[in-house]
Amino acid sequence: MKGFCKRVINISILLVILFSGISLVIVKIEKESTDRGFKGNEKVIRNKESKWTKSSALLMDKQTMEKIAPGMNHNIEARRYAHETKKIKRYINNEEKYDGHPLVFLTFDDGIHLTMTPKILDILKENQVPATFFILGSKVNDQTQQMLKRQLTEGHAIALHGYSHDYNLLYPNGHASVPQIEREFIKNKEILNNYLGKEFVSKVWRYPGGHMSWEGLTNADHLLDRSSVQWIDWNASVGDASPLEERPTTIDEMMNYLEASYKTSTNQQVQVVLMHDGLDQSLTSEALPKVINFYKEKGYHFGILS
Repeated sequence: MKGFCKRVINISILLVILFSGISLVIVKIEKESTDRGFKGNEKVIRNKESKWTKSSALLMDKQTMEKIAPGMNHNIEARRYAHETKKIKRYINNEEKYDGHPLVFLTFDDGIHLTMTPKILDILKENQVPATFFILGSKVNDQTQQMLKRQLTEGHAIALHGYSHDYNLLYPNGHASVPQIEREFIKNKEILNNYLGKEFVSKVWRYPGGHMSWEGLTNADHLLDRSSVQWIDWNASVGDASPLEERPTTIDEMMNYLEASYKTSTNQQVQVVLMHDGLDQSLTSEALPKVINFYKEKGYHFGILS
């Protein structure tokens, strides 16, 4: 009986040792698999974790891209290439010297347009460059709100351009009507806030037709200044809103127009380019890739106005 018990104990000890050894081997294999997973091998456990991590990163990035930077006219990600409008205006007017890397700001007036604006956005996305859109309040509605949000999501800036774009109302006899400008300025802001929320604040304004075109704007300028809003014109153009006798009718003519305005520009180091997306101006969208390459080939960085 004692011999039998002794054999049972010995067998039990052997089984414990055997199972312990198997456990150690399993642990070692799992550890080696995990270590290789950190080095990029396609192990199942590590691969699952990598996929989860990637999905989370993409989700987080999407949330960041869609979130408006508080008190600004762009999203949080766009802060990297956003520039203060007041400074840019001083540069293009040669009121202050600019010694940095060449900068270009693609600007589009008079949108949103249901056909034109999506084309412009697609081209900008394909070429990975940002732009600033000067929006008319009268063009913002339930139909166009998704494009408005897309502009922010894809890293562009939204600026103010009034409501009516009616020169007779804004500048009767070529002279500024400050009360009308004020009404349109307020209405423009309110409509954008209705669709984008109170976090959205644009401090960038462009007078319809440009500041350079009208008289008696001093009081309107003071009005904007009291609201911490800066107006800005441009120092380069593709000519898509020029008088008909001067307006380009082919892509080559449009590029020639841009090059001529570039050569005579007040400041070639800082370019603010005027274009339009308010009408179905297909020539502008067709020429846009070449406009982008024109500045890329010269080594410009692309920015937005803030």
